[in-house]
Amino acid sequence: MKRMMAVFLTFALLFSGIQTVVIKAEEVTEAGATEEELEFKSLSDPELLQYVQDNVYAELEGHFGSDDYIINDVNVTYISKEYLEELEYNSKTNIFFGYSLSELEEQFQDKKYVFTLGED
Repeated sequence: MKRMMAVFLTFALLFSGIQTVVIKAEEVTEAGATEEELEFKSLSDPELLQYVQDNVYAELEGHFGSDDYIINDVNVTYISKEYLEELEYNSKTNIFFGYSLSELEEQFQDKKYVFTLGED
C-alpha cells in the first residue's frame, strides 16, 4: 500500500511540473457553433492575456453595447499566487508582546513608551 502511494505521489509531482493551459472557446459562425481548442504554455503567457482581454471586452460590449455606456479600455495582468501570498503575509499587522500597534497606541493614548527587558 505504501509503495502504491509513493508511486502515485511520484507521478503526481512529475506531472504537476508540466503545465499547459487548455481553453475551449466556442466560436459562432454562420453555419453553426464550432468548438476551438487553444493551448497556452503558462498562465503568464502574453497570448493568453490578450485572449482573455479580447473576450472580456467583447462580453462587456455585448452586455453594455449601447449609447448609455462607453467602454474605454480593458487591461489584463497576471499576478502569481506566490506574489499574492507574499502580499498577504506582508499586510499583516506587527505584534509586540502580544498586542498590535493600534492596540498599543489606543492603550497609551499617543504617549511615548519604550519596551525594555527586565532585570531577570
